[in-house]
Amino acid sequence: MKPIVWAVILSAWAAQAGAQEAPAAETVPETEPACAAAGGRWERAGLARQTLCILPTADAGQACETAADCSGFCLAETGTCSAEAPIFGCFDVKDLDGATLTLCVD
Repeated sequence: MKPIVWAVILSAWAAQAGAQEAPAAETVPETEPACAAAGGRWERAGLARQTLCILPTADAGQACETAADCSGFCLAETGTCSAEAPIFGCFDVKDLDGATLTLCVD
């Protein structure tokens, strides 16, 4: 995985208006076996179609009101925590104050 791609992914993850710190790069599996061991899916994702590990979140589907309630994103449309991270596309998320922001991750 190229460092610049991880920087973009981790920046997007943290872009929930400063909602929470992105996980340290060393916690994100960088090989397919490590990804599988962490319970993730190894696949091509985003516009760049880079191969990376999509990890399930511990609080998937739980109700949320702010970004602090989730380890991934607090999805505004459903009021629940995202099932995995990173997620790609455009979606509305809640920030730390509970305000709705539109976030696009590619």
